[in-house]
Amino acid sequence: MSSISPNSTFVRPATLADATPIATLQTRCIHETLVSELQSPISPATYANLAVPAFIRTWEDTLKNLASDHLVLVALGNNEIQGLLSAAPTDPLSLPENHPAFRSTQSVTHAFEITALEIAAQHLEKGHDARLLAALTDLLLAPLDANACLELYLWVFPSSIFLIQTLNQVGFAPCGIQRTFTIEGKTITQHLWWTSLQSTPSSVS
Repeated sequence: MSSISPNSTFVRPATLADATPIATLQTRCIHETLVSELQSPISPATYANLAVPAFIRTWEDTLKNLASDHLVLVALGNNEIQGLLSAAPTDPLSLPENHPAFRSTQSVTHAFEITALEIAAQHLEKGHDARLLAALTDLLLAPLDANACLELYLWVFPSSIFLIQTLNQVGFAPCGIQRTFTIEGKTITQHLWWTSLQSTPSSVS
């Protein structure tokens, strides 16, 4: 019987046992992103909101009660979790008729928001983000009827250079919508990226 090499990289669904490494990874990534966006260290008060034990409890609850149409995937390398993706169904994005990418929301049969896509900083160049996105796409397209339309949405910070490069390579694009947050007296912005995928007879099981 063949076994998985400890040096191999692969993607699998998350399990309850992954709650602690997922929480550790996510809090570290959020911390790094905030420092990058704010261009300064975060305050102790903000840092306190990133307490790993609280994130562990949240992920334990999430993984224990994961809805059938929600997905949580992890990317592994060297027998450790190095990447995370979670996605949940959402309403199709409504665009004004004068938007360059306008289409009727009735033409979109399925829409999902990628609610988390985190890769450990030291593993950014290993292709985990593309691997996670490919796995998500395969899982979501597989049960769809032929010619169904699937849209994926993801909020992205401008400082997420590696992620933006990957998104460009796999067919995502910014849709011109943004949202802002005020953290420690500074305004930071996220841009909404999206992609539209069409199922084909060969992709339907």
